[in-house]
Amino acid sequence: MRVSDYRGQPEVQIEWVDARPVETEVVTAAVAPAVAVVDYRARPNARQLLEQLRAQDGVQVWAEAGAKGEVCGLDRDELVPSRELAVWTTPPGTRELRAVLKRVSPETVYLFGIDPGLGETRPFLQRLAGLVKRALSTREGMVTVSMLAAATAQREATVCLGLDWLVERCDIVIVNDEEGQIQLAPGSGIPGKDVEGATERLRSLLRETAAYRKHFSRAQEDALLSL
Repeated sequence: MRVSDYRGQPEVQIEWVDARPVETEVVTAAVAPAVAVVDYRARPNARQLLEQLRAQDGVQVWAEAGAKGEVCGLDRDELVPSRELAVWTTPPGTRELRAVLKRVSPETVYLFGIDPGLGETRPFLQRLAGLVKRALSTREGMVTVSMLAAATAQREATVCLGLDWLVERCDIVIVNDEEGQIQLAPGSGIPGKDVEGATERLRSLLRETAAYRKHFSRAQEDALLSL
């Protein structure tokens, strides 16, 4: 590169000297094996079908919130690698579904998609408050966001906003929050000034989850698992 003067106008000239192709390593991407999907959504005899599946060796049942005890299922943190997975509770979002599929690596997925019934603000907060009360009385207020998310069948972000709501209400105080491990203590019971704002922020995330669950109930099964 050099400066030139053409008819009194300053210019920059660039001389192409040489070039050669860059040798690059050829990377062959591993293709994940296809997952077989059996769609049991909207079937009237879902519980009977689930019990029939239990007769097969190696079938795990992903169930959360109240459904976990009802069908003797496992939540997202309890699942282990298995060839077959029954998705009983509708996942709260794509990220949670993707994480479970990665964790289990199933060859066959049975879709049930039963709504856990905690999509409204009041039922969700009632269940979350019950879990918090139990933690205060039996575990010295120690909880994890992941555990609360599985126990409410919600996203972790929604649980965090639920805890913020309880803090704003002064039902609890957060003594320590370190990498998802939280220690809670009873609050003063005197509500703060932004309870309505905390409620609206929580309601917004619950609406997002409700919309995803509605989509999950009617989307093509292949589209749901093509993550």
